[in-house]
Amino acid sequence: GAVLGDTLVVRAEGEDAEEAVKTLSDLVNRKFDEEK
Repeated sequence: GAVLGDTLVVRAEGEDAEEAVKTLSDLVNRKFDEEK
C-alpha cells in the first residue's frame, strides 16, 4: 500500500478520463475528507 510521502501515478482512459483523474486527485489532496 501507499504510505505518507509516496508518489502515486493515476491514469485513466475514455471521454471522462481527465475529469476522473482531477476528481481523484482533489479527493487525495483533501485527505479523503477525513476529520482529524
